[in-house]
Amino acid sequence: MTEIVREDKVMLEDYISTGLTELDLNISGSVTRYGGIKAGSMVEIVGWSGLGKTGLLMEIVASILYREGRVNVNDAENRLNAQYVGYFGIDINDINKTVPKTVTDMQTSVDEFFKKNEEDGFDGWQISGTDSVAALCSQEELDGNDPYGGTAAAKQLNKACRMLTKDLSGHKRILVWINQLRDNLDPMARGKPRKTGGHGLDYYTDLRLIVGKGAPYKVEKKVKLENGREVSKYIGINTTVEIDKSSIDVPFAKCNAPIIWRYGMDDIQNNLKYLKDNRKDTKFGVGIDGFDGYVSMSKTLGFLDENPERALMLREATVDLWHEIDEKFKQNRRPKGRF
Repeated sequence: MTEIVREDKVMLEDYISTGLTELDLNISGSVTRYGGIKAGSMVEIVGWSGLGKTGLLMEIVASILYREGRVNVNDAENRLNAQYVGYFGIDINDINKTVPKTVTDMQTSVDEFFKKNEEDGFDGWQISGTDSVAALCSQEELDGNDPYGGTAAAKQLNKACRMLTKDLSGHKRILVWINQLRDNLDPMARGKPRKTGGHGLDYYTDLRLIVGKGAPYKVEKKVKLENGREVSKYIGINTTVEIDKSSIDVPFAKCNAPIIWRYGMDDIQNNLKYLKDNRKDTKFGVGIDGFDGYVSMSKTLGFLDENPERALMLREATVDLWHEIDEKFKQNRRPKGRF
């Protein structure tokens, strides 16, 4: 497969990509042409288990490393390994990985990571991600002195958010929390799921992304063997990412997020579908440098893998169309009067 090399400075210096063009635009497309997460942001990625939260974090990590940045991951669930991160083009040795048990351990890890960068005189892109908040506890809970089971950890996380947010301002730093949704047994909640970690993240995050709101569906691939027998296998899922809170740009936009196992989030596939759906084309990839397109998504993906320069043109076409659509939603009214 031909490696797709992205153009330098494809985004403004103060924004970093999530790995999905449409999601980048939804996050801050009204602020900057290519969108993305703004430097200095605290981000919460929320969702049920197995829907792509860690994958989204790894896509952001890959973008940081592409910009020659530094990465710290608090792998509280102790699941990251060389094979998994390799699917995103990441060398495990480029990640400073810790396995914190408590909120205090996590906060110490982040503090030391940022302090080390300052001592080195490094002020490039930096990300510290915690996966996940649900796996962190308090020392009191470990010692059996937290009778309410998690209350102390929630208070400590609130304090950690308050302290760490001060370390983000004025730097190309991003702090990412992965959080889980769980069933809520409180009858007053009327079936609405709850998050772990208390309310600290609700107050301090600049951006909250909900992954997999609504049931994702599996991506199935069929192949024919030499003997003529057809075999099928699931190769990924089509999930969604919705902006639930944002102080970067307008919230509540939602986009598809196709995740192909052993590959990552498929930005090219998502861009092809975005253009086809919004232009009502009958084929995928129509008009990209004179390309007539294919009815089959797999054939179009194969063509673009062999022609990486057209994949870049596809991205530009997606960005152009997004802005064209966004322009139609702007308020063309005279400035509001003041009294």
